[in-house]
Amino acid sequence: MTSQLILGNGRGLAIASDSAATSGPRTRNDATKISHLGDPHRVAILQSGAVNLLGMPLAVLVAEWQQTLGDRRMSLEGYRDNFTNWLDHNLSKWTTEADMDDEFRVGFEDELVSLREYLEQKLATVSAEEHHDVVLRQVQEEKEWIAGKPVVDVTLSSMADEIVDRLDSRDEEDHWTPKGLIGFIFKDLPRSDQIDQELDALLRLMVGRSYRIPSWSNTHLTFAGYGAEELVPSVAEVIYQGAVSNHVVRRGETAQTAIPKGRGFALFKPIAQTWAMDLLIGMHNPNLLREAINRQMAEIDDQGEDDDSGVDVEDITEGESGADRTEDQRLSEIIQAFSEGIVEKSDSLSETFHHEKFLRTLATFEMPSLVETARALIAVQALTIDISGEQPTVGGHIDVAAMTLRDGFTWVSHVDLTG
Repeated sequence: MTSQLILGNGRGLAIASDSAATSGPRTRNDATKISHLGDPHRVAILQSGAVNLLGMPLAVLVAEWQQTLGDRRMSLEGYRDNFTNWLDHNLSKWTTEADMDDEFRVGFEDELVSLREYLEQKLATVSAEEHHDVVLRQVQEEKEWIAGKPVVDVTLSSMADEIVDRLDSRDEEDHWTPKGLIGFIFKDLPRSDQIDQELDALLRLMVGRSYRIPSWSNTHLTFAGYGAEELVPSVAEVIYQGAVSNHVVRRGETAQTAIPKGRGFALFKPIAQTWAMDLLIGMHNPNLLREAINRQMAEIDDQGEDDDSGVDVEDITEGESGADRTEDQRLSEIIQAFSEGIVEKSDSLSETFHHEKFLRTLATFEMPSLVETARALIAVQALTIDISGEQPTVGGHIDVAAMTLRDGFTWVSHVDLTG
């Protein structure tokens, strides 16, 4: 995992990142997660999540892409999109269609296995005569649910039929196919032409909507700095999720620009593990508050005291299904609604009183204070994880850099372990 932070105002940007790299149970502290473009560009790139895209380190790909830019400047979103398009056109230099198809297979398998496990639980509660209808109904409901999910990558979604048809047209003796996966994973479960048609339609809908397809492995890049003709800094993000048929699957986010705060501008962009610094800035821990409320309400329930939360039981349990709910279920819904309402109000108060004050203060900082604050907040995140006894997924040396419109990128603190 990773903890990174970008702080900015009208004077420039402070960029900080830990150096921990975790793979399974092992954590190393030798990762450089900040790179930057040379003059005349004013752009830094922060990397979190998986370090490889189909086997190739992203840092290597970024370095190769930089050579194609020349002196042409663009918006921050333009830099992000230019790099993504460069990946699309250069996939064949380090991977093959077979490699991408294998990655796709893992995503399909994960989704189908998850569905099978759910079906097995359902079938265990009904008679054998009902099994076919239960499987058909549950697959149809899953299809409707997936269809209602937002499309993550529009281009990938439009390629769904082409991808599935191509994979299914291959010789099953030499290649995996979606039909073959369905046959293997759903063996011993009720099957029919109608069920198979619904499963095929389900897989096609998943392409472009599922976070498992084509890969669970996500790489998060954040471009930070100044686009062409921009006087205030901004950030633009993208999350890569594998590739297929010469298309890198991506989720792009709307660019975030330093916004007016008080008599200046402020930009606050935390990335990956940031809950400790969020707690410090907001002076509020919503998860702890939610758990405390739930425990307190549970104690009241155990003592048999009346509920005086102010929540209208009828509002929660109205409808045909309300009559079938047990008292415990109804009480659980009351507790949940009460808890979420308190947490939501606390979040709003924290945003109003503490986070807003932090942004207004951030807008006044000179560059040394901006840089030191970014470094200190990453250190707080690392320390919190360390003293809690958890795996040190945030840690190692803290790389810190500054960027201004005039001077560009400058390392403030950096340990280079490459040479």
